[in-house]
Amino acid sequence: MRRVRPSNFLILNLIALLFLISCDPGSGGKGNSIPIVTIKGVAMLGPVSNGRVSIYAALPDGQPDTTQLLGSGTTDTDGSYSIDILQPDVVGNLATLVVQLTSGSYVEEGSGKTVTLSTPLNTILPVDSNNKVNGETIQVAITPFTDMAAQRYQQQARQAVITKALDEGLIPDSFKGQALDPNFKDPAFEAALKQARRDFVFQEKAFIEQTARIAINANYVVSQTWGIKNVVGTQPDNPTIGGQSQDGAAYMVNLAALSHQAFLVGTDSVAMTHAIGGAFANSGNFGTGSAAATVQDASGKNISLPPTQIENLSTAANKISTGEITLPGFTLIAKSSNLNFKPPTFNGQPPSEAPADWTPGVSTLKPPADDASGSNVNRPKK
Repeated sequence: MRRVRPSNFLILNLIALLFLISCDPGSGGKGNSIPIVTIKGVAMLGPVSNGRVSIYAALPDGQPDTTQLLGSGTTDTDGSYSIDILQPDVVGNLATLVVQLTSGSYVEEGSGKTVTLSTPLNTILPVDSNNKVNGETIQVAITPFTDMAAQRYQQQARQAVITKALDEGLIPDSFKGQALDPNFKDPAFEAALKQARRDFVFQEKAFIEQTARIAINANYVVSQTWGIKNVVGTQPDNPTIGGQSQDGAAYMVNLAALSHQAFLVGTDSVAMTHAIGGAFANSGNFGTGSAAATVQDASGKNISLPPTQIENLSTAANKISTGEITLPGFTLIAKSSNLNFKPPTFNGQPPSEAPADWTPGVSTLKPPADDASGSNVNRPKK
C-alpha cells in the first residue's frame, strides 16, 4: 500500500485558519500573522474592463486547482487589478500559482470593436516564498503572451506527471505507448491521470522544483521571442494612451500586431493566442514550419492560418511601431526610434533555459528599474 501524505493545499487551509486565529483579539496572539503578498498588474488585450481575476495554486500537471481559491478581484476600466493572498507555503518553499482571467470586455486594437472574453487567459507565476515578506507586491500581467507561456508550461508539467506516474506504477502500463502523445485523450487514461496526480510523490521538493523551473523557462522563451524583457513582470502600456516606457510600449505594440493579424484572418486575439500558443506548447518554439495553424473564433468557426500569416506578425509589429500601420483601437505616441523597439523573432530555436537569476514576476522589493528597462514603471494604482 502506498503511503499518503497530506496535500500542501490542505496545509494552505491550515495556515489560513491559523492566520484568522492570530488576528482574533481573544486568541492571545501578539503580532503573529501569516505574511500577506499582493499580486497586482494589468489584464491586457486592450485593457480588460470588469474582468474576474482568480489566483489558484497549480496542480502537479499545471492546471489550476479550482477547489483552492487563494484570492480574487475585478479589473478596473484600465485593466488593473490588485489581490492580497496569504504567502504560499509548500514543500521546498516553492509554489507555482495560476493567475487566471475569466471574464471582462476589451477593445480589439485591430478592429476597434468591443469583445467579451469567452475563454480564460492564464499567467503562471512560480513564487519562492523564502524571498517573500509581509507587504510585498509582485507585478503580474495577464496577456496573450503570458497565456502562451502557460500553455507550454501545462503541456510540459503534464508530461512530467505522466512520466513519473508511469515510473511509480500509478498509471497502468497499458498506456505507456501513447501516454506522452499530446493528442492522446482516452477517458480511462485521463481518469487514471487525475487520480495519480493526487499522490504524495508530486508534493516532494524535487518534483515541485522541476515543474517550477518549467514555468520559469516557458515564460523566458516567450519573452525572448516577442522581444519583451519579461512578459509577466513588464506591465503593458495602455493602447488608448500610448507608449510611456520602452518595454511597456514594446509589449503594447506586439499585442496590437497580434490583434491586427487576427482581424486580417477574421478572428480575435484570444483565438490567435490559443492557436499560436498551442503550436508553441507542442514544439517549444514559434517556428511555423510548413503546416497551417487552425484558430477558432467565438462562434466555434475554424479558420486556417497559413504559416506566412504568423510570420507577418513580425512585419506588422515593426510597421505599427513606426506608424506605417494605424489601427482603430490603438494610439501610438512614441515612435520606434525612441523606444528601441525590437520586433518578435519567429525563426530559429529560441533559448530553452532561463538564466539562474531570471524570475517571471517583478517584485517591488527589488531596486526600481529605470525607464529604459520598463520593469518597474507604469504600475497601475491599487
